[in-house]
Amino acid sequence: MCNVGLPIRLEGDNMKRTPLYEKHKLLGAKLIEFGGWEMPVQYTGIIEEHMAVRNDAGLFDVSHMGDIVIKGKDAMEFVQKVQTNSFLKCEVGRMKYCHVCNEKGYTIDDMIMSRLGETEFFTIPNASMTDVIYKWMLKVREKMKGKEIIIENISDKLGALALQGPKAQKILQKLTSYDLSRIKPFYFAKLRLGKTKEESMVSRSGYTGEDGFEIVSPNSVTVELWDEILEAGKEYGLKPIGLGARDTLRLEMGYLLSGQDFHENRTPIEANAEWAVKWDHDFIGKEAMLKQKESGKYDRLVGFELLDKGVPRTHMEVVKNGKKIGEVTSGTISPMLKKGIALGYVNYEYKEVGTEVEIMIRDKGVKAKVVMPPFVKKQ
Repeated sequence: MCNVGLPIRLEGDNMKRTPLYEKHKLLGAKLIEFGGWEMPVQYTGIIEEHMAVRNDAGLFDVSHMGDIVIKGKDAMEFVQKVQTNSFLKCEVGRMKYCHVCNEKGYTIDDMIMSRLGETEFFTIPNASMTDVIYKWMLKVREKMKGKEIIIENISDKLGALALQGPKAQKILQKLTSYDLSRIKPFYFAKLRLGKTKEESMVSRSGYTGEDGFEIVSPNSVTVELWDEILEAGKEYGLKPIGLGARDTLRLEMGYLLSGQDFHENRTPIEANAEWAVKWDHDFIGKEAMLKQKESGKYDRLVGFELLDKGVPRTHMEVVKNGKKIGEVTSGTISPMLKKGIALGYVNYEYKEVGTEVEIMIRDKGVKAKVVMPPFVKKQ
């Protein structure tokens, strides 16, 4: 039987399992350790699963992600301080991408934050960073003496699914009478889906660059919905998708991966995420970032397209005229482009699109050029 309560710890180690662990085993998934969790990396093959999401639809278990609620009379003041985006004019039902930074301006984690009510917010940290972010928020609250701020880590109570792909809406629409076209990108609605008896938070968001929905619900509902969505999607070619394709899909779009494309060593403006920074309010790390921005002399995250054959990987050196100018943070062969693509940081002098460089693969310089992500353009 699948445990639908707390995540299960493996005997003899510290890995956790989502409520869908038994479902993954039944589907023949290859399981790996990721962020302290035992997760499916693939079911039938990374490329096949990748193309299913691009052409039809895919269903991901993302229950390993964290869930933190922030509420209270002074919740807005806290939210404005603890992250880079601004929620002052954000209506209830809307979501925003943001970075949580330390005093030096370095990103601790990136996340999506939602406004649940006038004085209530919900955010989803990355799996391995949930405890770090929770403790950081408690530390920030401690310094805001006399403020009414409640912070709850409810990650052990909720599961999450991501239904992604051009046919995602047609599939999910079979499970609700609510017109899903009313949910615009980066908005959410609370709905009862299928035969479930409890509401889910259904948002139009994702990590693939495709249209789709992320569904946060109590653990028991998540297990129910996994089966119902897979059944509803049979006629549309829906497939379960593992972390392998999730990574190649996000990389084709140039989306950052926490702990890999930044790890408390890069600011949002270095990481090409200044669009998620709103300078009209005070937040932790703002002063340090402004100084960096004014200098203009800081590394930049860029995209690389290989001009010759090769597979770029994390930590490979980027060179120009025999001199190291940067390093790859994420790399793969794009299933869509059939060529090597990568994200990485370079010295600001080499950030311009079209700059030709070399990536050192097995001690050999492979020609590449700087490009501006996304690598795959979606309509």
